[in-house]
Amino acid sequence: MNNIAFTIVAKNYIGLAQVLQASIALKSNAAFYIFVADEFSEAELNTFNLPKNVLIAKSVLNINNNLWHSMAFKYNLVEFCTAIKPFCFEYFLNNEHADKIIFLDPDIYFFSSIDSVFNMLDNVSIMLTPHIVTIENVFSGDYPMHQFLFNGMFNLGFLGLRNTEVSIKILQWWTHRLIHECFFDSDHGLATDQKWMDFLPALMDSKDLLISKNIGLNMAPWNFYERKLDNPNGNIQVSNRIVNEATVCMPLVFVHFSSFNYNALLKNNVEHKNVNFNVYSDLKIIFKIYGEAIKTSNFLKYINLGYSYNNFNNSKIISSLNRRLYRRYLQNNTYNLNPFETTEHSFYNKLAKNGLIEKGVLSSIHVTNKSIPNFKSKLAKVNWLFIIAKKIVGIKRYAILIRFLRRYFKEENQYFLLDKEDGKSFF
Repeated sequence: MNNIAFTIVAKNYIGLAQVLQASIALKSNAAFYIFVADEFSEAELNTFNLPKNVLIAKSVLNINNNLWHSMAFKYNLVEFCTAIKPFCFEYFLNNEHADKIIFLDPDIYFFSSIDSVFNMLDNVSIMLTPHIVTIENVFSGDYPMHQFLFNGMFNLGFLGLRNTEVSIKILQWWTHRLIHECFFDSDHGLATDQKWMDFLPALMDSKDLLISKNIGLNMAPWNFYERKLDNPNGNIQVSNRIVNEATVCMPLVFVHFSSFNYNALLKNNVEHKNVNFNVYSDLKIIFKIYGEAIKTSNFLKYINLGYSYNNFNNSKIISSLNRRLYRRYLQNNTYNLNPFETTEHSFYNKLAKNGLIEKGVLSSIHVTNKSIPNFKSKLAKVNWLFIIAKKIVGIKRYAILIRFLRRYFKEENQYFLLDKEDGKSFF
C-alpha cells in the first residue's frame, strides 16, 4: 500500500511541520511531505538546504501562473494554504499513485501510530473528524458553541482520503469551490475550505464517508472540555470528561495544538492566541511533550522568514482591504495581469491612484484592540459619538443606520473607493 501524509505551510512554519513529521516517524514508516505555499528567494534557497520531502507548491502543483497569482493575492495566508489543499491531494494521486492520503495541519502532533488512521480508510473513500461529539443541553465548552455554525462541523486540520472514484469526484467538486470561494466570510457562510465539508453527509453515501467519533483523533482546544487524559504505564489514554465513563478509554492518537503561542511553549508556558481555553491539569503532559519536541526542532531556524505574498513587487504591503477589493474587482472585470505587478496598467496602479496603498512595513491587519494604546478610552469616545448620533436622528433611524453600516463597512463593499461607478451597488 502506498500511504502518504502531508501538510501545507508558509515557509516560516517548515520547522513546525518537521515536528509533526518527527512524531509520525517515531511510530510509522509512512511517507510524509511538506508543501510550501509561498516561494523562496535565491538567497533563501542558498541559505536553507531544503530536504527532499519539502515541495515548493507553485513548482509542482497543476495550477497555471495566472490562477496561482490571482488566488495568492485575493486570499490571505490561511485562506490560500487551504485553497490549494485539493490540488495537493491530486498531486499524490497523479504522481505518486497513492492509495491513501492524509492531510494534517502543521500544528498537529502524534502520540500513537498514524498507521491506525490509515487503517480506518480501508473501506471508505473519505474520513472526517467532527469538532465535538458529546450531547449537552447546557454547553460547557470554552469555545462559543455558535462558532461551530460559522466554522463548520468538521475540523479540516485532518482529512483522510482513499483513492476511489467517489473521492476523486468529491475532490473535483471541492477544487472548483476553493478556487473561487475559500474566504473567511461569515456573511456568505464561508470558512475557507472547511465549511464546504458540511455538504458531504448529503452528497455521499454513508458507506463511502467515515465521520469518526474516536475521541483520540484530532483532540484540540475546542474539545479539551470533553476529553480527559490518563497516562497509565506511559501510554496516554483518552476518556470522555463529560459523561465520565472511565471504562471507555482509547489511545490518544494525535492532538491539534491549534493557535497556541509556540514561542511561549519553548519557555514552558501555555498561551492560546485567541481564546482563554481551560488547560486542565491532565493536559499538562501533552504540552510538555510538544514543547520539548519544538525545543529540539528546527522551529527557530525558519520562523522569521516572511510570507512571499504579503507584498507587491515593489515591496509595498498588501493590506486586507487590497485583497478584498481585488475579490470584488474580479466579480466585475476580467483581469489577466499579475496582481502583484506595479506597472502602469496594473491593479496596484488603480489602488495607488485612489490612495489605497498602505504606508510603512506593518499592515493594518496586525492592528488589534490589544495593540492599540488606551483602547478602552478611545472606544468610549467612539461610543459617545454614536450616542450623539442616536439623539440627532432618533432611535428608529439609528437602528436602520447601524444595520446598514454592518454591511457597508464590509471590506469588499468599499469598492466605491476604487471605482465610483461600479461601486454604487454593493449588496
